[in-house]
Amino acid sequence: MKHLVSLMLFMFIGLLAHAQMANTKWTGNLTIPEATPVFLSFKADVFEVHLAENDELLETMTYKISGDTIILKKTSGNSACPDGSTFTLKYALQGEQLLLTLLSDDCPDRASAWPKEPFTKVKE
Repeated sequence: MKHLVSLMLFMFIGLLAHAQMANTKWTGNLTIPEATPVFLSFKADVFEVHLAENDELLETMTYKISGDTIILKKTSGNSACPDGSTFTLKYALQGEQLLLTLLSDDCPDRASAWPKEPFTKVKE
């Protein structure tokens, strides 16, 4: 019985984390190759990266959240990383700030893009 309650609690926390990120937009910089202002857009199950200056779509990915971890899989985009490549980020929400820390990436070009500075929530 304890295992069932623990499993249900873990699933509920996962759903809350996903709901907390879904339909949010964040602004900050990615190093591609210099610091470049971007928007990160979390939709229901899709994550997009847009250039801030003209809203050009750079990358599209699917994502899943497990605890404080986001697992992303590229579906299309301009980077040298192949479609289907995956990476994992740890995330922390601190008020209107989103801090993303790279945990693993099978594409070295993308691995160097993530900043140490947080992203700021865009109010729409």
